[in-house]
Amino acid sequence: MKLGSILLGVSMILATATFAQDEDRECQRMKKIANDAMIAENYKEATEYFLKGETICGEFDAANYGRLTGSLIRVINVETDADAKKLFSDTLCAIWDRMEEKGLYENKNDMYRGNFELQKSAPDYLKADKYFTRGIAAHADGGTPVQEMYIPLHYYNTFTLYFMEQEATKKNVLKKRMINDYFDLSKLITKSNFSLRAQEGITVYFNSVVQTCDDLTPEIAGFIASLPEDVEAAKVSLMSLIDLMETKKCEDTQEYMDLINAYLQRDPVSPKALEMKGKSLESENKYRDANAIYEKLINLEEVTQERRVELKYKIVNNLFRTRSYKAAYSKAMNIQGKFRGKAMSIAGQCVGQMANSCGVSTFERNCNYIYAVQLLEQSGGAASANLIAQYKAKFPTAKDCFGEGNPASVTLECWGVTVKPCN
Repeated sequence: MKLGSILLGVSMILATATFAQDEDRECQRMKKIANDAMIAENYKEATEYFLKGETICGEFDAANYGRLTGSLIRVINVETDADAKKLFSDTLCAIWDRMEEKGLYENKNDMYRGNFELQKSAPDYLKADKYFTRGIAAHADGGTPVQEMYIPLHYYNTFTLYFMEQEATKKNVLKKRMINDYFDLSKLITKSNFSLRAQEGITVYFNSVVQTCDDLTPEIAGFIASLPEDVEAAKVSLMSLIDLMETKKCEDTQEYMDLINAYLQRDPVSPKALEMKGKSLESENKYRDANAIYEKLINLEEVTQERRVELKYKIVNNLFRTRSYKAAYSKAMNIQGKFRGKAMSIAGQCVGQMANSCGVSTFERNCNYIYAVQLLEQSGGAASANLIAQYKAKFPTAKDCFGEGNPASVTLECWGVTVKPCN
């Protein structure tokens, strides 16, 4: 081999080695400047030099990528220019993509990543959904805790996908998912002691999609089956959904009753749940069963006197509905306070309903209407003027009184009162 060729080869090796050394020195210099900028809390400069270092060094390890992404997140958080914020977010998400390709990305950052996917100049809702969903699942499995702010953001992103979807089948799948996610996220909010704002945040989007009971009821059985074992947590979740069912006017559904029963299994003497069960039984025309619930409620110490009066009125009303007129009348006469007027209206109607079976003669039976009107006129307007007029039309006439010898008074044995029919 010629000496010239040998010398050229040596020269090339030396040049390559020198270039590599220079490149390594420049790589180290970029990292040094970046790290110094971090110490000085100049995160924009740190980001700039970490990015240069990534290009020059060729290979960045997880620690350097961690410092780069940490600096960039701080830059984004304090940036006030909206367009610049978007561009920085584009850069951050691209870095995470490169890290994932190299096997250096840690899934603990998924919720952050989903958030910044939505802050990009062209938000990628599908990618954000992937990271939010993965982050929530990891939390449920005992992984990285989820910050409160990401709960409504995750649900908003799903709502956006639903809103954007045009194909009917896919849209229905997203609606079903939003219902199930609402249940799961509500449980997470409760379990994590997040604020009411988080629950309100997801409820706004939920109500925009779920309009009727038909949307909601098919999912109730699965919700009940997946309740947390912790009794208090389960009660909070149940009550949240019970309130939601009432908002959607679903009280007359079997699923609503299933929720009430599930709650009562965990708290057999809960006043609110017992009353809701009573209301539900009323909606099914099971008035006697409802009254049994209300009687139980009346005897609970935590029920206020005002609520007891209202419950007693409910019992009177249900007795009237079942044509138990004597019992309804008897209980109505003992009601005082704000429900006194309504109770008097029912008492008067009970007398009117039984008029034809109370008295030995037509004259005596018609005298019942006098007493019925007296009660109706004590109702404070709760009784209709039309009903009062109908009853007055059935009073004994002057001719009737003459035929009976114009009695000064008549005792109504059914009610134990005396009326004056012929004055």
